[in-house]
Amino acid sequence: MEDDWQPVPQGCERSKRWRLLTGFVGVNLIMDAVVGWCPSSVVLHRLGVPTAAERALEREQAS
Repeated sequence: MEDDWQPVPQGCERSKRWRLLTGFVGVNLIMDAVVGWCPSSVVLHRLGVPTAAERALEREQAS
């Protein structure tokens, strides 16, 4: 059985949009490291993902 998958970066082989996704993730990581906030955190919070402060508060209330 011949496996034709080759380890080529997705941005070169498949679609240039992978580069946009990678850039967006990179900018979010840099912003979170420098400022402590990133645009993705707003989206995740609206989807119901708790923040670190909310998880810590829940742990304190549980004990």
